[in-house]
Amino acid sequence: WSSNVCSPDPPAPKRPPGQGITGGGVFGGTGTNTSPAAATMAAPKAPPAPTLGPMTVAPPVVKAPPPPPPLASFARPSTIAQVFQERAKAASAQDAIGSEQIAKSAGGDAADVMAKVTGTSVVDGKFMVVRGLSDRYNNTTLNGAELPSADPYRKAAQVDLFSASQIDQIVATKTFSPDQRGDFTGGAVNIITKSFPERRFLTLSLGSSYNTQASLSDRFLVSRGGDTDWAGLEDGTRALPDKLKGVPPTAVAPNSATLIKEFKNTQFAATRGSSPMNQSYAFSFGDTLNFLNRPFGYFAGGNYAKSYSFYENGTNDRYDSALNSKTKFKDTRAIEDVNWGAVVNLAWAPLPEQELGFNFLYNQSAEDMARQQTGFDFTTGNSPDTTTHVNTLHYTERHLHTFQFKGRHALPWLGDARLDWLTSLASTSQDEPDLRYFNYYSADNGLRSEEHTSELQSRFGISYAVFCLKK
Repeated sequence: WSSNVCSPDPPAPKRPPGQGITGGGVFGGTGTNTSPAAATMAAPKAPPAPTLGPMTVAPPVVKAPPPPPPLASFARPSTIAQVFQERAKAASAQDAIGSEQIAKSAGGDAADVMAKVTGTSVVDGKFMVVRGLSDRYNNTTLNGAELPSADPYRKAAQVDLFSASQIDQIVATKTFSPDQRGDFTGGAVNIITKSFPERRFLTLSLGSSYNTQASLSDRFLVSRGGDTDWAGLEDGTRALPDKLKGVPPTAVAPNSATLIKEFKNTQFAATRGSSPMNQSYAFSFGDTLNFLNRPFGYFAGGNYAKSYSFYENGTNDRYDSALNSKTKFKDTRAIEDVNWGAVVNLAWAPLPEQELGFNFLYNQSAEDMARQQTGFDFTTGNSPDTTTHVNTLHYTERHLHTFQFKGRHALPWLGDARLDWLTSLASTSQDEPDLRYFNYYSADNGLRSEEHTSELQSRFGISYAVFCLKK
């Protein structure tokens, strides 16, 4: 384009040096001032190319894994309304607590949760009692299968092995019905574990307790043990020597001195020592994943506890049928308990309204007991001024493990029926590798007190001792 006649231009605005006016317009190029009467106007120059800064690459977008498909109706966590509805339809008197109530409580394990069920209580923090009746009259089941006890002298199983986060329901039945076990007398408690966690979780807990008689006491009775006593496992320190196998269980001096030398541990009486505070540790974790486009849930947990109990100046007397005194002892006893266990639950829903599960339970416990009794045994025929000293060392180890395979299947083609099945394998054992009795007598010479036990043993020697070895 062009212009033949141009009127005088208005005063040009101030501009930086070197920047000119071309064709009556202001441009960013460089040049000189031109006459306002120029016949033609030059075409504007192209602006310079923009300068690009450092290039940045956006991070790739990572897609979250798809959530697991919806769970079967019977695999969802129990609610308060569901618990009340099941209790109303039950053919027997029962009480229950569900996962919704458990989540709102402060309980850390099944023992804490069970204490909140009406009509049930917990003894020693781990044994269940229903309606005030001892474990002899009660049953404890895990998902409907009997949960054995590792202690042959007790029927109740230890319910503190299960973390509260793994429990879906605890149902306490107080009256008999045909679906209960034949040895049902007082009550039955069924611990039902979860199959699929609602969300990923990880819990850790540490605990400690103080016993006014046993904790931080410097008069606790202790004995030498093995290197793995802290785990409730015997490492062979208390094992019966090979040379003593086949020897009569009772030996009397002078052969006793020779036999004792065969033992790895030659201590036959406890000594005074110190005891720490009771302690406990626990952890659990779990989640629900997507495995082969189907829900897969897992739980795992473990716990460890160590506790101490102690008393002294106790009285242990025995009488015959005519109420004549047979023994009269002052009793001192100390017990160190170790208990640890592990639980694993796995579940998978291969098809809608179908579920397969596996449960594993392991428990290891040990009890180390030391006892001293000092007094009079009138059945020995000794003179009244003769003091009898009875020393006992007793170590007991117990083991329990349980395997469970289970399944739940909805059958809509059979009138909306449901098939539940479970198979269980459990094994328990108890080992008493060493039970030692060390008895001796002393005259009334001022050295009868328990503080002088070691001095008496050194003074009288092993030839005056009568001991019993029991395998």
